[in-house]
Amino acid sequence: MRWLYLHFPYLALEQQTRYWPTPKPPGVVLDSTGKQVILADPPAQAAGIHTGMSLATATALAPDLLCLDAPESQCQTALTHIAALLYRQVAQIALHPLQGLLLEINTMRRLHPNLDTLQDALTEQIGALGFTVQASRGNNPLAARLLATNGGSAANLSAEQAESKLLALSIQQCQLPSEAATALDRMGIRTLGEFLALPDASIGRRFGKALLHWRAQLNGTLADPQTWYVPPQRFYRHIDLNEDIRYTQGLLFPLQMVFKELEGYLIDAQQCTDEIQLRLNYREHPATLISLGSAVAAHKAEDWLKIARLKLERLTLYADVIHFDVKVRRLLPLAPESLSVLHTTDERATRPTALKRFTSHLQARLGKASVRQLRMHADHRPHLSVREQAFSAAEPQSVPHTHPDTGWPQHRPYWLLYQPQPVARKRLNLLGGPERIETGWWDAHAVCRDYYRAQLPDRSLCWVYRQPDQQWFIAGYFG
Repeated sequence: MRWLYLHFPYLALEQQTRYWPTPKPPGVVLDSTGKQVILADPPAQAAGIHTGMSLATATALAPDLLCLDAPESQCQTALTHIAALLYRQVAQIALHPLQGLLLEINTMRRLHPNLDTLQDALTEQIGALGFTVQASRGNNPLAARLLATNGGSAANLSAEQAESKLLALSIQQCQLPSEAATALDRMGIRTLGEFLALPDASIGRRFGKALLHWRAQLNGTLADPQTWYVPPQRFYRHIDLNEDIRYTQGLLFPLQMVFKELEGYLIDAQQCTDEIQLRLNYREHPATLISLGSAVAAHKAEDWLKIARLKLERLTLYADVIHFDVKVRRLLPLAPESLSVLHTTDERATRPTALKRFTSHLQARLGKASVRQLRMHADHRPHLSVREQAFSAAEPQSVPHTHPDTGWPQHRPYWLLYQPQPVARKRLNLLGGPERIETGWWDAHAVCRDYYRAQLPDRSLCWVYRQPDQQWFIAGYFG
């Protein structure tokens, strides 16, 4: 059977509550008047609540009942998210709003020879997202949809068994227009099998071409064109919270789920990111924009959750958060080694990435402006050859005449004093030098100095210089 249909009976409820912590209260969706139940989840059904029941009766049966509306945008968003997940295994997916997805799986046989196993794997992945799904395969899209929306079928159901189950469906289960279903009932037609046995001329004369086309699609004699899903070129999530969040720690659970979805999206797209925007929305206050940045581009959920946790620790909420948005600001190519299951043991290879990741955590905790770095600058004057600047993940530039491993002249100390210290000549035991540095006349910071390696009475090694006026200063210390 070529087609697989996935029906989500509680999609309107589960999309709005799947980011909430468990256990969840019984939930229902109300009609536009807010007075009648149009959808009840299994916990609500267990309490005796059913479709068509008044809100007053439902709340009497379940005092903690969760009542929601069902905006179509929520269902469309959920179907798009699920399609993005399934796109890893199946290339041709069609969205059937507001509760279904249609998958063409026959072309995937080279990758998935056993379609029973594929169906089970897909439904398991969907269940892990927090959605209830009814699945069924069929020889055409309409047959698969009818079976799925009426309870679904086991993955190992044979084509003959599926055909028998399909023909046994009642007319009321076939989702026909109410006028046609009523007319067929008056004719004594009770099942789909009895309807399919009627001659075309009789159906066309009584019900018109629309029902003839429907039957032709069910028989597979008329094409049922689909619009295939195309993965989005960006990642965005809008999360409605089950209750107002007063403390930032309450945001971590839904953020963890969002970052897991982001990880799957980035792996599928073979991309990563170094910046995510988090927008916290309040009832009566302007939104708070938080930039989550990483010095090294990342795709793993755990890395972004750590950065978010550190960032939120520094944030004080001035109002309750009612919903939030997560948006990836920039996508970058994902390095193949990031997905490798063989982790390198070469410390030299892993050290730069580890340092950048550590710096990302510091920036998240302290703020970007608080994390600085020293960078080499092409200037012969020692006190100007190293400059402080905002941290950058870029690789250090090459500097001529430097030590091959460190990028620093061998005869200079790593520790240069911010302010040189005067020292008496008699306290110095000169060990090497002089090195004459006379430059800088063009920028009003001219120097004329003779630098020496020297030892102080306490046997510490230092780097000193002498000015033309014979004044001596300690420029830095050797380790």
